[in-house]
Amino acid sequence: MKILLFLFALFLSGLSGDNKQYVIDGPSMMPTLHDGDRVVVNTDLSSGIHRDDLIIYAWEDREYCKRVLGIPGDTVEVNEHEIYLNGELIFTTEWDNGDSTTTVLEPGQLYVIGDNINNSLDSRALGPIDESQVVGKIIRKLSLH
Repeated sequence: MKILLFLFALFLSGLSGDNKQYVIDGPSMMPTLHDGDRVVVNTDLSSGIHRDDLIIYAWEDREYCKRVLGIPGDTVEVNEHEIYLNGELIFTTEWDNGDSTTTVLEPGQLYVIGDNINNSLDSRALGPIDESQVVGKIIRKLSLH
């Protein structure tokens, strides 16, 4: 019984204060998150946004879930089927990225990418996002796939 109460308290703690629930829409974060997964997002960003954080951010009239690849001061280079972070090869992709681009992230900018690298509309096409667009960081996945 104590374990059940602990789990219930843990679940409730993810739904209070600075936390919101979101439902993942689309395949761009697979295999980490699947279409229809429910996640808890902490909207308190006072601890900062770090490389590899899973974030929800607003762009135009929608909100998106992506992984932070680059933070201010980083250099992201994208060419054909490769993505480099600060000169180190991070990903190879099936998707032809088109023209080579090099992005040096200014203060307040983030470079975001989907875990489903071959099926994600992210900073490779849209450019960096501004930290002010970040709604929050994913702290827990509620659905199990």
